[in-house]
Amino acid sequence: MVGRKGGLPIINHYLQPIAVKKLLQSQQGLTLIESLSALILLIALSSSLMAVYWGAGTALTQINDICEIQYASREAGQLMLKDIKSSDGIQLLDLQGQVVAPGEAGQQLRLTVPIIGLNGIEYQAICYYLQKNTLYRERFRLNDKGNPWDDQFLDKIPAVDKIIGLSFYSPQNGMVEYQMIASENACNFTSMGKASSRVHYGLE
Repeated sequence: MVGRKGGLPIINHYLQPIAVKKLLQSQQGLTLIESLSALILLIALSSSLMAVYWGAGTALTQINDICEIQYASREAGQLMLKDIKSSDGIQLLDLQGQVVAPGEAGQQLRLTVPIIGLNGIEYQAICYYLQKNTLYRERFRLNDKGNPWDDQFLDKIPAVDKIIGLSFYSPQNGMVEYQMIASENACNFTSMGKASSRVHYGLE
């Protein structure tokens, strides 16, 4: 009810709580909308940050994997070169284990390496070949250098995996060049090297 006192309108004190209640309800509605908007914004921001985090983590993992396979393939290559330098006989073989013609590349390498043992000089055959994308180093004891059927198996050790290509070439007697291709996360890495045997150096 509105009355007049001294010419001024008077608001009934019963109407004041209703107006305050409506004002509070409208403020609560705005507060709820603001809270929901802030929550949605927070979720969107968190999703973006997580996407960046996971993307960076995946990229870092891929880089580490590539570095590891590069290092492992180099180490395997150095081991091959060391064996070549210690050998006094070299054979390049095809996938069937047959000796390739001079000037042709082979997929397997067989080395004859003299070893000083308790009973004097012994001979071992060291073979490098690719099997199911893994480079293997296999050793045999040669009881008779002229009779391969008398070879005694010693061990077979994986040198490096994730290898998709391996080839050997002998440009001249006693010298071997190798090329090895490793693959990781669709990235290929090629390592190459060459070494000479004891025959090439005139030590035999």
